[in-house]
Amino acid sequence: MDSEETTANSRRQFTNVYHFFGNTTDFSKIQVCQTFFLNTLGISAQVVKTVVKKLKENGAIPETDLRGKVRCNSRLPECIKQSVRDHINMFEPIESHYCRKQTKRTFLPSELSITKMHNLYQIYCRENNIIPAKECIYRSIFCEEFNIGFFKPKKDQCGLCTQYSNSSAVEKAEMQAEYDLHTESKVLSRDQKNKDKGKAGENASYCAAVFDFQQVMVSPKIEVGDAYYKKKIVDL
Repeated sequence: MDSEETTANSRRQFTNVYHFFGNTTDFSKIQVCQTFFLNTLGISAQVVKTVVKKLKENGAIPETDLRGKVRCNSRLPECIKQSVRDHINMFEPIESHYCRKQTKRTFLPSELSITKMHNLYQIYCRENNIIPAKECIYRSIFCEEFNIGFFKPKKDQCGLCTQYSNSSAVEKAEMQAEYDLHTESKVLSRDQKNKDKGKAGENASYCAAVFDFQQVMVSPKIEVGDAYYKKKIVDL
């Protein structure tokens, strides 16, 4: 892309001229329109304007893109960082129901998020006369120093089924017998449950109680600030 001076009658000082190099031995330039240029590269006109501006300011080589390079907590006082750690440690995460043997990661209730935790942190700071850290700092410390996630019941699956589905063909062959027995037990359990429910419906003197042990829920489930810092009970 080149910038050419316009004629005296034009109100614009420069006009951008767009080229692509042709697929020839001499790499001759082929002039194209702006729409073709932008659509081919999948960029916006603003990107071109920014590049041209940087080239005019810095010469042939535009300056390095600094987006995402600056850490917002690089010069933060240690006492403020520690207030973030202290607040995160006030929460009481729980272990995953099925994966506790495979991972040390713990989980907070799904209604929480880092943004919501930071909002609670700001209240905590006001109550304790502490200068609060920004959300980017809170998020950075949470992600880098803690092994905590947010609980999603639909993904808390059986460890054996998950391991089998994620295994290679060779690994599946090695654990096929164990998986088949596991699947058979699941089918037998479901059939027995249906029989018991049917019998209870036909016979008033017979009671069948069914509990879903694969659905992990925590209680109490209330959206009050202080409740997030309390130990939760796992309901199975």
